[in-house]
Amino acid sequence: MDGKYRDLIRRMRAGAHVNVDETGWRIDGKHFWLWAFTDPTFTLYHVDESRGGKVPRKLLGRAFGGTVTCDFYGAYDRLNGHKQRCLTHLLREVKELGEADSSFANCPLSRKLSRWCKEALRLKKRWDELDDAAYEMKASRLEDRLDQLAAGPPQDHADAKRLCKRLARHREELTRFLWDEKLDGTNNAAERALRPAVVMRKITGGSRSAAGAAAWMKLASLLRTADQRGLGVYDATRKLITEYWASGGR
Repeated sequence: MDGKYRDLIRRMRAGAHVNVDETGWRIDGKHFWLWAFTDPTFTLYHVDESRGGKVPRKLLGRAFGGTVTCDFYGAYDRLNGHKQRCLTHLLREVKELGEADSSFANCPLSRKLSRWCKEALRLKKRWDELDDAAYEMKASRLEDRLDQLAAGPPQDHADAKRLCKRLARHREELTRFLWDEKLDGTNNAAERALRPAVVMRKITGGSRSAAGAAAWMKLASLLRTADQRGLGVYDATRKLITEYWASGGR
């Protein structure tokens, strides 16, 4: 099982895209973090005591040259390769800020940024529908509008100022998906990968030991990957057990 888990890491490092997210985990009552790395062909879980950027940097490797889709958490800022930031997270934040503070909900940036995110995601869905010239024109106009939002007139609201700075800082990481057919503008894939682990955490409370957490993350990674490839969990489990016995437990 260890060898197959390492194979997943190698496959991930050689990939063109990967979605990454993290959530809390517990080992013997102590707080740890569960990381999920995924694309349409595999899922890799990793339990670690750290939520810092050293974790994804170590797992992806220094030579990783693909694109990481992630949220705005600072641990992802120094990763090698390109990044695509999740527009769903941005939309959610704008909505939650508006619900908590009507003055933010009524400021121009709130409405314009929410509209921009939705239109960008809708345009990507029309990739196969529009001809190249029409699509490129619409995508370029969206980029121009984003530049205007980031460099627009000074905002009076503190959260609006903060979001404008974020737009400027992550400008290239907000629109990369518009130009890459296989790149998504959301991190929904990683959130879906974490969902069964969150359910498991609620049922079990986490892991009883570090060894148990390590065994779970490897087995869960291999089984979810098998399911993604249409192999079937039962057949995949039987194959893992058979190979484990054949290798003498290595």
